[in-house]
Amino acid sequence: MMKGKKKVIIIILVILVIALIVIFRIANNSNKSKTSVNDFRNVKELSEYYGCKYIETKKSNEDGYKKDVFLEFNILPITADGVSNKYRYEQIISSISAKMNSKNYRIIDEKNNILINVNFTEDGKVSYIINNDRSFFEHLTSKYSIENVKEETNVDIDINSRVLSALVNNNWKTTNLNLGSIDSEMDKYDIYFDEGYKIRKINGRVYNIVFTNKYNEAVVNNIHTNSSLEQIREVLGKEDYYTKGNFGEIIGYKNEEISVYFSEGEISIYPNESGRDSDKFAELVTELIEKNNQAEFLSKLTDIWPDYARYSRTENDIVIDYPLKGVKIDFTNGQKGKIIIYQNYKGNITTDLKIEDVKESMSMPATYINLKLDESLLNLHEMYRVSGNFRNRHPYSDEGTIRTDKYIVYLNSNESICLFYSVDMNNIDSYIGVQGIDNIFEITDTTFAYSIAKKGIYVYDAISMKTTQLLDGTEDYEIKGVRNYTIYYDDKSIKLEQ
Repeated sequence: MMKGKKKVIIIILVILVIALIVIFRIANNSNKSKTSVNDFRNVKELSEYYGCKYIETKKSNEDGYKKDVFLEFNILPITADGVSNKYRYEQIISSISAKMNSKNYRIIDEKNNILINVNFTEDGKVSYIINNDRSFFEHLTSKYSIENVKEETNVDIDINSRVLSALVNNNWKTTNLNLGSIDSEMDKYDIYFDEGYKIRKINGRVYNIVFTNKYNEAVVNNIHTNSSLEQIREVLGKEDYYTKGNFGEIIGYKNEEISVYFSEGEISIYPNESGRDSDKFAELVTELIEKNNQAEFLSKLTDIWPDYARYSRTENDIVIDYPLKGVKIDFTNGQKGKIIIYQNYKGNITTDLKIEDVKESMSMPATYINLKLDESLLNLHEMYRVSGNFRNRHPYSDEGTIRTDKYIVYLNSNESICLFYSVDMNNIDSYIGVQGIDNIFEITDTTFAYSIAKKGIYVYDAISMKTTQLLDGTEDYEIKGVRNYTIYYDDKSIKLEQ
């Protein structure tokens, strides 16, 4: 009898153990992080993973389509402040497509009036059209910008700076002007360090002049580089542009001649060139729409407008920025390119369409054209300049950098270049280009040691921007470290004078 009871108890325990194992595995699988489409069993799970309300999937009544997926998207195609959710929608389309066995299908959101036709090519690639519009998201953001046009306002700006006045009177050319001496060059700017400004030129003309904390005179309206934003607003009134970030605050103003931006310790000024050669540009856009020849358009564009601030070309993309004109070109291989027109553009878009007409009629422009009439491309580029300047002096990580109290040093051994940024901008920025440089070490806050195999060991003084060769020969010269003014290299050392 006892043996029978024990047997029953053992069987019950075995069953409980098995049940616990099964429960554990089910719980573990349900809590397992899903990292790929294959982790989901069906379209319902995928839809709900993305936060959508799944309704049903059924046979499509549309010719050429196998199934219709009914759901409600949890986010609209565009946010209330005009930001496109294209990337999120494409994630959902791509994921659902992986469950459709390369059969054309439709996604239908009846609540939000969204119809997405999804098609597969013979090689399995996916394309989609939303509400019968291949540029659905671009047209949405363009429509938003038309409805939220931000008109720029001019203010009275009196120029105090003799340098700035000379540049304006000389059509923004530096020829025949005594601007002082160029002490260094950094990030495409000629640095007139002692004079207190730096200048970037594009195609022979001044694109931007930045007055630094070294400039002692008033620049405009008796405003100095150390004037506070409150003091500036008291003089010029409410700004036309404002932004802030970890780099601080930027406020901007403009008149017919110049755009002026104020940030911590700097006054940045650009010439106003909106509308310059816009008729030629409009002719090229009209020709592009008629011929659909993007390569020809790009070639002719850079002929009439060689003064781009950014030209980026990769295997698949070409991006060209004209901040002073308010135009950005974004062409991607295999896709219809985008010509983005910003708030600060003036003139014709095509030969028979003016930017003013678009604003008045609130109508969508021609193909290729995307609108950003609620923001200025020049404002964006000034923000990029200030934030980039801050990031160079306050890097996110220590990788590839040396930090001292005075300098942040970046070594790019692939390009054989070393960059020296003054932390507080009270010292000069500079760079050295040295073939074969692959390491650099701090000696003091402002002096640094580096070596070149089979050539020697060198010391660079970032303040004087002078390089001194300490050793010359055919040894490896691999610097192991620097301590107390002693450079340790190979199995040797050299003591420096203090």
